[in-house]
Amino acid sequence: MSLVTGNKYVYFGQHHFELESGRAISELYKANINYINNYQLNSEEFNKSCFLIDKVYDIFNLFWLDLYNYAVNYTNKLS
Repeated sequence: MSLVTGNKYVYFGQHHFELESGRAISELYKANINYINNYQLNSEEFNKSCFLIDKVYDIFNLFWLDLYNYAVNYTNKLS
C-alpha cells in the first residue's frame, strides 16, 4: 500500500511484526498473516480500505498527541 499512496504505514506489515515479536499480539499476527497476505481486493475495495486506514491512523495519532499534550501541560503545572 505504501508504494501506491507514498505514505509509510508502520503499524502494518513486517516492520510492525518485528517490533511486536515476543508480545501476545504477535501470536494473533502470525496466525492471520497468510490470510491477510493472500486477501484480494478489487479497485473500489482497495480505495475504501486506504481511506479507512488513513482515517484510523489519523485518529490514533491525534489520540496520542492529546495524551502527550496533557502530560506536558500537567507536568508544567507541577513545576
